[in-house]
Amino acid sequence: LASLGVPAEIAPDQAVSPPHHTGSCFGAAAGGELTVRRRKLVGSAQVRLGRVVLQHGSILLEDDQGMLAELGGVVPDPGRRAAVRALLGRPPDPGELETEIVDAFLGLEGRAESVVDAPSAALPGERALLEHYESESWTWRR
Repeated sequence: LASLGVPAEIAPDQAVSPPHHTGSCFGAAAGGELTVRRRKLVGSAQVRLGRVVLQHGSILLEDDQGMLAELGGVVPDPGRRAAVRALLGRPPDPGELETEIVDAFLGLEGRAESVVDAPSAALPGERALLEHYESESWTWRR
């Protein structure tokens, strides 16, 4: 995010986590999530079941939370959230944010395009995992 010019910061740990009933995950920032000027930009959720961990993260690209009200949810105060489009003054180009995130994780400094755009460049065994988890049979197995 910093490489795109987004001044994100890690939210400080709080003595008490935000309550689960706050509605949208963008209603309040928990410690370790990313904020911009104390407004939540990146949400994260995690559940642990035995030896299994499920991690989910969301980056708010556009600030269109109106559908939450239509679905009967609580729409968080606009002053509590930030969106990439507003921070950049433009929508991110397709793949731009993904490439920057991969670069940051892998320390590639602008070289992730070959990994992101070329699935054949996947690590050994990764292609099979991608095909498995992207399949309709996995998604709709229940």
